[in-house]
Amino acid sequence: MTVWVSRLLTAVGRDSLELDVDWGSAERDLGLTVPADYKDLCGAFGVGEFSDFLNLLPPDPTGTFDLVSFWRDSLDMSREWGFPKGQDPTFKPFDPYEVGAGGVLTWGTSRTRTLFSWLVPTSASSDWPILVHYEDGPDGRRFEMPTSEFVFRVLTEPDFTLDGIAGMIPQPYFRTASELFIPGFG
Repeated sequence: MTVWVSRLLTAVGRDSLELDVDWGSAERDLGLTVPADYKDLCGAFGVGEFSDFLNLLPPDPTGTFDLVSFWRDSLDMSREWGFPKGQDPTFKPFDPYEVGAGGVLTWGTSRTRTLFSWLVPTSASSDWPILVHYEDGPDGRRFEMPTSEFVFRVLTEPDFTLDGIAGMIPQPYFRTASELFIPGFG
């Protein structure tokens, strides 16, 4: 488990769920290997919500908060609307991730309709910058850090992002999907 996942567990007062997430199937569908830090994050927390704000998108057999389903839907919508290269307003100036072509792959969402994504490299690289896209807000902001550090900072540092969630909810918390009463989760 990474240092940032451990810090995040401590910050929200939880123990790791130590989930065995089926990354093999998801990574075959995506045609890439997601960052190990994100795998640790999803294994520790699973499907749920941080501070009534941020939802992770791990592989989810129910399809409710599923990384692959969300990616496919984003790509299908962009194609359906026929946006020219780099002009999809959701990901501008980038394009949704396509296998072998790089692009933006969303790994989390928020109740404020903010998308948290990676800029997927076109070659083997350990650098997966995080992009934050605000609906009806400024163009996406870029962050150079592991996903779990980013989530930790969103939840604990009031001035870290435009959402300022840490200033509104001074004690971060996490609720699993079953605690949120999401259908399909026991």
